[in-house]
Amino acid sequence: MKVLLILFLNCFSLLVQNIEKDINEALSSGDVKLLSQHFTSSIKLSLHREEQVANKSKAEWIIADYLKDNKFSDLKKTSRLEDGNSNFIIYEAKVQRKEIRILIKLVNLKNTNYISEIIIE
Repeated sequence: MKVLLILFLNCFSLLVQNIEKDINEALSSGDVKLLSQHFTSSIKLSLHREEQVANKSKAEWIIADYLKDNKFSDLKKTSRLEDGNSNFIIYEAKVQRKEIRILIKLVNLKNTNYISEIIIE
């Protein structure tokens, strides 16, 4: 039983690492298509305190529009938190010489991690 639990946790950790790699690459390059591959069917967005829930395609459009005017520089992951079935990845970056924080919430659905929330502040 203990071996199964360790195996499950290792597999879960690998899944989180794969999605983190894609998120890092997508945010660094502005590749919204890569990022949106990991969205849940609806996603909560908060861009500088303007909150909304959007379906996958609308969220992709909103983030693409945001990134068109706001390129991230000096992107770095500052922490990763685990809370039951959710994980949170926190980044810091600069946009037009202004420091911002990016919080991405991951949820595990059917043994696959998806992005369910993005907060940029």
